[in-house]
Amino acid sequence: MQTWFKFKPTFKEMIWGGDRLKTEFGFDIPSEHTGEAWIISAHPQGESIVENGDAANVPLSQLYKMIRPYFGPGKNQEFPIMVKIIDANKDLSVQVHPDDEYARRVEESLGKSESWYVLDCQPETRMVMGHHARTSDEFNAHLLSGNYDTLFRNLTINKGDCFHVPAGTIHAICEGSLIYEAQENSNVTYRVYDYDRMDAKGNKRELHLRKAMEVTQSPCKPDSIKNEPIEIGKNYVTYLVENEYFQMRKYEVNDVLTMDLGDVFMIISVIDGHGTINDNPVVKGDSFIALPKEEKLAIKGPVTLLIVEPKAEKMM
Repeated sequence: MQTWFKFKPTFKEMIWGGDRLKTEFGFDIPSEHTGEAWIISAHPQGESIVENGDAANVPLSQLYKMIRPYFGPGKNQEFPIMVKIIDANKDLSVQVHPDDEYARRVEESLGKSESWYVLDCQPETRMVMGHHARTSDEFNAHLLSGNYDTLFRNLTINKGDCFHVPAGTIHAICEGSLIYEAQENSNVTYRVYDYDRMDAKGNKRELHLRKAMEVTQSPCKPDSIKNEPIEIGKNYVTYLVENEYFQMRKYEVNDVLTMDLGDVFMIISVIDGHGTINDNPVVKGDSFIALPKEEKLAIKGPVTLLIVEPKAEKMM
C-alpha cells in the first residue's frame, strides 16, 4: 500500500498578498496578490490534492477517511492539522482565534491554536504578538476606544524565529514576512483591527469585536521560542515547538540522516535545498505526508525540512 504522499497546495488570494510563493517556492499562484498556500489541508474551504501514486487526484480529507487506521491510532474522521505558507506583502489584520470549547459552541468548528516559523523577513520587520492590558476589562476598554497604538504589543522578528500562538492570543503577521504556519484544522478568525482598509468593492472588512473580547486572553505577552540546534554528525535538528496539538522540528541535513517514524503520520515540508527521502526526490516547496508504515526516513541532503507531527491523543 502507498505510504508516501506528495500534495498539491491550494492558494488564497488576499488584499495583503504578494508573489513570493512563486518567486521563493516556484508555486503556480493565481495572481500577484496571493497570500496563502495551504500546503497540507483537509479543510472544506481549501483541500490539498495527492499528486503521486495510486492515490493521485484524491483530496486529503477523502484519503484520510479511506485509510484512516494507517494514519495512526484513534478513530476520529477529521484530519487534525493544517499547514500553510503565508506571504505578507502588507500587514495582515490584527486578529484572535477561539479555543476548542468556544469554537464548538459558537461556530461548530475546532478552535485554532497555531505556531509560526519565520522563513524570511525584511530588516526591522515587526509582528503583533499579544497586548499590554493587564485584565480583560482593561483590554475591552482600550479596544472599544480605539487605543490601538498603546494596546497592541509589537515585536521585531528575524529569520528563523519561532512562536507558539495559542487560541486567545492577539496577533498579526506584518509586511515583509514569509511565515510557515502549523495549526489546528480550522479557519475561524475574529478580526480585531484592519487599518480601515477597503476590500475590492470599496467596503471595510468586517470586524468581530464582541467575539474577540469574549475569547482574548489577558494578560498576554508571548515571546519567541529559543531552542538551540542539536548536532548529529554533519546535520542539525532543532525542536521548535511542542504543544497539546502537535510538535514541529527543523532538520538541516547536509549529509545523510536516518530517523524513525512514531505511531502517527508526519507532515514534511521542504523549505530549502534538494535531496531525497527514502529515495524519493524532494525540492524546495514540496510537501508530503509519510505514514507510520514507512518506519524510517532516510534523508539525503543538502536539504532543510520542517516536520509537523500531531499528538496521538488529538486523533482519538
